[in-house]
Amino acid sequence: MENIPKPDPRGTKGSQIVGTTDYITEIEPPPFQHVHNVLEGLAENKYKALGGEATAKIIAALHSQNYYEIEKLQKENGRLRDKLDKKNQEYYDFREKAAIYKNQIDSINKLRKKSSLEATFGTALIGISIELYRTPEINTSLSAILALVGLALLLASWFSGVGGKNAS
Repeated sequence: MENIPKPDPRGTKGSQIVGTTDYITEIEPPPFQHVHNVLEGLAENKYKALGGEATAKIIAALHSQNYYEIEKLQKENGRLRDKLDKKNQEYYDFREKAAIYKNQIDSINKLRKKSSLEATFGTALIGISIELYRTPEINTSLSAILALVGLALLLASWFSGVGGKNAS
């Protein structure tokens, strides 16, 4: 028990150092990466190790064919990935446009509701002002003010930009 050191209460000794920034940037391919070349060499030089000359050549040919098919499929896969990336970009572009158009439609709908309310209240105020003007007991200036406010609301609803050629 005497040989056990006492732990630092902070959990560190302060002896940490900054790590290196030397990272592996390129990994070397392993030797004999292309096994089909090795099999072809064995089929030509050491064909007895592969079960005879004919068997060695068949094995080398099959492996070579598989290698070239894999290479062809990898190229096709890369082409399809590029195509998929382009389609994904188009998809996101269209989604962005759709969001913009939805926002514009929502704004137009709100403006249309506002315009409808202005037309309704404007027409109602003009009607009330006409009735107030016909009543002799009430001051005509009140009916004129209501008529002007009603006319302003009605004109605002007509020229608020909803509908017509400028709506796009």
